[in-house]
Parts: sequence; structure tokens; C-alpha cells
Amino acid sequence: MTRFHYLPPQPGDDGPFDDLGVTSLGAIRSEPMPWLWRRYLGLGMITLLAGEAGTGKSQVAAALSASVTAGALWPDGTEATVRGSVLILGTEDALGHTIRPRFLVAGNVLGRAHVLTVTHDPAVDLARIAAAVERIGDVRLVILDPLATVLGAGHLGTRGRMTALADMAKSYGFSGLGISHLAKGASTRAVERVLGSVAVGAVSRAVFLVGRDPDDAGRRLMIQAKDNLGSARPLAFRIQECTVEDGIETSRVVWEETAPVVPLDAILAAKRPDTAGRSALEEACEFLRSELADGPVLSVDLKRSASECFISPATLRRAIKALGLVKTKLGFEEGWQWELPEERNMLKNKEDEHGSEMSKFQRGDQIRDE
Repeated sequence: MTRFHYLPPQPGDDGPFDDLGVTSLGAIRSEPMPWLWRRYLGLGMITLLAGEAGTGKSQVAAALSASVTAGALWPDGTEATVRGSVLILGTEDALGHTIRPRFLVAGNVLGRAHVLTVTHDPAVDLARIAAAVERIGDVRLVILDPLATVLGAGHLGTRGRMTALADMAKSYGFSGLGISHLAKGASTRAVERVLGSVAVGAVSRAVFLVGRDPDDAGRRLMIQAKDNLGSARPLAFRIQECTVEDGIETSRVVWEETAPVVPLDAILAAKRPDTAGRSALEEACEFLRSELADGPVLSVDLKRSASECFISPATLRRAIKALGLVKTKLGFEEGWQWELPEERNMLKNKEDEHGSEMSKFQRGDQIRDE
């Protein structure tokens, strides 16, 4: 058997051990935590905002963005001391139809909010994030909505991509906010239900769960599920429907002054009043209605989100047929997009009313199940 012997340091032998990756704490200077939003969003770190579809995660992200671009108070009432630009990446929604109205009504300075179009190649998109952050110069918040758009499908390589994203945030000094769905399943631990891989929750310094208040169907809660950055108090909000610019309908977050103390497992178990006893097909239909409520979505993004929610391809195809989704081919490279049939009819009626050709929404890729 090989024996290892400990050799104590000799007098005067206090040099560094760079070749071993060892650093003496005596050589390290204590530094305060760099915060974008104290207790919630750390600069140079990745934070996750996870929840079921339709709970308002994207609206929350738009509201938080306003504190960066416009200096609005944070939801807990604290002052926004770090101002700058926001980079939005991986959006599933149409820019003019959904993203601009949503960020406008949230109070953002739109000139400081930038959207980076994804290629769905994780290696390429990670490089483009770095290039965009460097080019813009003052990016303090990067919103990845959904996070899976950047990480790619499947679990292979997820840890490496998350680590690369975290390293990038640290290098450029921005706060990364990843939007994620929750897995369906027996587990009630929020971190375990964050989709993509265990690595997603492990690499993130903080994880917040967005869900419905089990005692108030109209109220949503934002509760800390992982607290490497310190304890953050729970927040409560409601989604308010509103209209902006030429009658465009959108929605925003209205924060409440106090939030009830509700266990995470109770929030995860909370269901909408009409969801009890639903079949897999009914859940898939509800998922599609929620994801397509704001307009057309690229099929590649929607399929990825469905996979994250553990909706099988077969069930998804049945739901598409049941809802009669409209599929549109955008081009050889652009792919397909989906939209709800009532959305298409609404647009056609508006065109007929105005007697002019409406500008087309920016659309995405559509599932190829023909």
C-alpha cells in the first residue's frame, strides 16, 4: 500500500502554491457583496426565477428591468443604486406585439433595453451574449427568457454551459436572471423541480419560486427557494391587464406592500381553480393557451418549453390538434411558428376594419409534425 507523508512547512517557507491552486486566506482581502438588488440579485452571478407557465415570470422580469433602466424602486421598496442597460435574450414572444408593450408599461427606459436574437446554438449564443454585453458597455442585467433557449435541449452539456454563463457574468459584472419552468412530478422541493438539469440550480447562486397563493387565486408569490446570497423576504404581486399605444393590450406586475408566509410545498401544490383532476391532454392544452396567449411563438421554443414541463411529443401533438393551432412557415431558415386560432382571427378582423395591411408580428419557428 502506498503511504503518504505530511511534511510540515519549514520556517521561511511561506510562498504561494500556485501550481496546486492553493491560496492563503491571509493574502485575500475581504470585499463586500456586489449587489444589483440586495438579497435578490447579485452582480457577477446567476439567479433563477422558476415557476409554472402563466404565473407571471416574464412580467416580473420586465418589472425588475425598470429598476435598472429607469431607477424605479425595487419591489421591496429599496432604492435602485445601480443603473444601466438590460439585455433580453431568448424571448419567445413577438417584439412589437408583446415585449415592447410589456417593458413599456413596466416603466422601462426603452432605449436602455436591448433584445438579442438567439440562434438556438448554445455555443454561438453564449459568444454573442459576451459580444453584445461588451458592445453595449453598461449592461447590468441579462434576462434569459427562457433559460433553456440558451442552454439547449437535453441535459448533456448543461453544467458546462451554466458554468460558462456564470463565468461570463462574473467577468463582465452583470447579473444574470434565468427564467425557467418547473417540472411536473412528485417532488415538492423547488430546486429539484427547476428544469434543464440539477446543474441549473446548483450553479445559480439564488433561486426564487413564482407561484399562486393557495389562499388567494388572484395573488402571486415570489419566494426564495435557495439562499446562497442570504435570506430574502417573500414578495406578493398581482397581474394587472392594461392598454398602451394604440390600444395594444398587455399586462404588468402590481406589487403588494406585504406578503404572507407560505411554505414552498404549499405554493407548488397550489392549482388554479379549474385544474383539479385534469388529464395529460388537458394540461398540455392549458400549457399551449398560456404560452401562446401573447401571440405567435417559434415552434422550436415551444417544443423545448413543453419538454421542460414533461409534456410528451405525442401529447403535445394531440393538444395542437385539439386546439386547432395555426401553423405558419416563415421561410427555409426561419422555420415554423404556432398561434392560437382566435389570435389569427382577431388580427384578420382588425385588418378588415382598418382596410389596410397590418405590419406582421415577428414570428418564430413552428413544430414540424406534419
